[in-house]
Amino acid sequence: KCLMRQEEEQDDDSWNRATAAGACLMLLAEAAPEIIVGTVVPFVQAKISDATDWRSREAAMMALGSILDGPPPEQLKVLVEQAMPVLLNALGTDPHVSVRDTTAWTLGRMCVLASKAHGVEKHLPALMTALVKALTDAPTVARNAAWALHNIAEAYEYECGNDFGTLSAYAEVTIRELVAASCREDSDMNNLRASAYEALNTLLQSLPLDGLRFVQELVPLLLERLEQSVGQVSASRATMSEEEKNDAAELQGLLCGSLQTCTQRLQRERIAALADRMMQAYLGVMSLGTRAVASGG
Repeated sequence: KCLMRQEEEQDDDSWNRATAAGACLMLLAEAAPEIIVGTVVPFVQAKISDATDWRSREAAMMALGSILDGPPPEQLKVLVEQAMPVLLNALGTDPHVSVRDTTAWTLGRMCVLASKAHGVEKHLPALMTALVKALTDAPTVARNAAWALHNIAEAYEYECGNDFGTLSAYAEVTIRELVAASCREDSDMNNLRASAYEALNTLLQSLPLDGLRFVQELVPLLLERLEQSVGQVSASRATMSEEEKNDAAELQGLLCGSLQTCTQRLQRERIAALADRMMQAYLGVMSLGTRAVASGG
């Protein structure tokens, strides 16, 4: 019942009966992993498809996501395989944003365990399609979708030296949509922009060798955005508010991080043509920091 006492518009800092109940379930899953599934799953099954009450559906998603750290691998595999189609449907069709948000979070938790042994790879094509689509949803949903994509990419990082691999089929569209999410007008909400760049960086690090062409194509775009940001701040710093300055500094840091990741993957031969421009852009970022210290702003 406590899980169903959600606030109408919860955020990351909310602490109430519902969020406290979820935290308690996580601890119980660690303390009693052998029995937690049998105790919680009947509640999930009873509430997850309740079309009349969004609180019931959200509570079921929260309960499911909260117990994933506990069960033994074979039990977890069965649980994930059974739940995945329901979660994918909810992520794409549930009318209430809180349900979609918690669904994306639960999928992210499942994707931490993304391997054949834990039942995720079986649903990977549908999962990737749903998560990429969710990057266009409300910022809180898109942020958790980006986190789930980050976890999937991290799980397959061991394939980065292969000629091709699991992520090859998803590379182009996922890169494109993560970049688009990072540029949304509301990307400053719910930490969406940072989550999108973090997912992008992990994907770039994990791609097999056949995906390096997409990494190379991305560099000019990232570099152009960094140059534009540096130029805009240089031209209008005196009239910018502190919030605008901080926002620009955050964006520049994220762009520099992604360019560094691209450089590490591509090595000298593939990055040499843009090396001078990249150095000038980095120096521009550094000069903004020097001017800020000198001016006290």
